[in-house]
Amino acid sequence: MRAMQIIEGKPLEARAYPDPEPKAEEVLLRVEAAGVCHSDVHIWDGYFDLGGERQISLESRGVHLPFTMGHEIAGEVAALGPRASGVKVGDKVVAYPWIGCGECAVCRKGEELLCLNPRTLGTRRAGGYGTHVSCRTAATFFRMTGCRRTLPRPTPAQASPPIRLSRRHAAIWLLTTTW
Repeated sequence: MRAMQIIEGKPLEARAYPDPEPKAEEVLLRVEAAGVCHSDVHIWDGYFDLGGERQISLESRGVHLPFTMGHEIAGEVAALGPRASGVKVGDKVVAYPWIGCGECAVCRKGEELLCLNPRTLGTRRAGGYGTHVSCRTAATFFRMTGCRRTLPRPTPAQASPPIRLSRRHAAIWLLTTTW
């Protein structure tokens, strides 16, 4: 597989790795699209800005470089671990990235988004800025049934003004859309 990764203080870099092999209940997703979120820019900066000159470093949150960002992921199921269920190879899905540890009281209560030991795709674990991403379980997918593969072109009356991307946003967009 190939992944666009953060290398400290540098533009994203293409790197090659062996395709992940799903284990247990894991599902391997072949990425067809990955959104660019403002949090990706913070991750690239190496910290989250809390305002008032306060920051949380990625390293303090368990993120180590090189790292594959991207938590807005859609694609096709490519392979299943031996105990995976709920999807089949070829299914088109959107991955729900906010995955908790699955073991703490918060997760057992069904509030994985608030887990203090998360395994979030693209912010704690390798995300969708690659050709493939390994997901913990099929329960973290939403099926894409009935979705159009392309968006209709807006008429001139519907078109919004041009979006101005920062150089960094444009670089992320370009690198993740031109495999």
